[in-house]
Amino acid sequence: MLSGFDALIRTELRSLMRERVSLFWIFLFPIVFLGMMMIASGSGSTLAPVTIEVVDHDRSDASRDYLAAVGRVFASGDPVSGKLVADSGRGPVTAGHVRVTVPKGFGGAAARGAPVSVSVEYERNGEIGTQVAARVFGPVTIAYNARLAKAAMPVRVEISGRAAPRLIDFSQYLLTGVLVVAMMSAAISSTCVAIATRREQNTFKLMACLPLGPLSYLAALILARVIVLFIASALLLVFGRWVLGIVMPLTLTALVTATVLTCVGAAAMISLGAMMASRISAAPVAIFLSNIVYLGLLMLSDLTIPLRGVPDQIRQWLSYLPTSQLVAGLRSALIQGQDLSHQGGVLLILSAWTVLFLAVARLTFRWHRV
Repeated sequence: MLSGFDALIRTELRSLMRERVSLFWIFLFPIVFLGMMMIASGSGSTLAPVTIEVVDHDRSDASRDYLAAVGRVFASGDPVSGKLVADSGRGPVTAGHVRVTVPKGFGGAAARGAPVSVSVEYERNGEIGTQVAARVFGPVTIAYNARLAKAAMPVRVEISGRAAPRLIDFSQYLLTGVLVVAMMSAAISSTCVAIATRREQNTFKLMACLPLGPLSYLAALILARVIVLFIASALLLVFGRWVLGIVMPLTLTALVTATVLTCVGAAAMISLGAMMASRISAAPVAIFLSNIVYLGLLMLSDLTIPLRGVPDQIRQWLSYLPTSQLVAGLRSALIQGQDLSHQGGVLLILSAWTVLFLAVARLTFRWHRV
């Protein structure tokens, strides 16, 4: 039985290696797509506008003058553009925002030449734009003091930041997203179309005569394609890291964690492709269905299009999609350095999806046309 299972794996690998279109989508397309996206975005792309939360406890002419100077700098967009909005100052600073607080007595202290501090809060390891925006207050305050012509430099700025997860820049976000997109295309679309085509061409006639059942065939198909997808993912990671120069702390722990996540995630998506094709006996139908599922997951999984505009409750449900779980796990492992001990929830959800897809595929699978 084991030798027959081994034969199925070898047969699947040889069959996949002969499919030139599938090889293009698995190995070449992700590299070309990532390269084009990086060229289009550019390494020196403009920073996104930053929201400046303004808390003015003084409400004096001096405080309004100081905040107007701040507003002019951010309106110029050099080095980062920003919009000032009034805020109550209650609670922690909003993620991705910078909060400037002008204390009560600011105007009087500035007039007397007495020291007074303006506080600036932001996430220390948040978005790059917020980090740059927070540092802008230093030179703005120096310029304001010069206008006051007070040698004592009365106004000071105190910049503080609260801890946040390690920053994920756009290139890292894109690399991990494209990696999952490539796996999605190869695992879901290629698997679904391949099974439907074999059934359409009656290739499964011999399979039906073998002592190995549908579950053995599906397991062999999944294992063979997981091996191929792992190699393709490793090549894309190497290309992004050492050819495109995308900064990524590839420690041994991160690589081991990413390997486990990639294999489990690939198994889930291949099982989805097998489930979709369990009864389809026409390649055009398989292609149409694969494209629908592919586009849906692409739009809803935070892969290359951020889901910032989606309501939190909906985004929470979308986070349970297998592709959402996989990309979140890869980002936390490859960029934020989290090991397998922090990936239990991701691995559990991906494994549950795999079992569900494979169980449905086994129950509905047919060797011949229905």
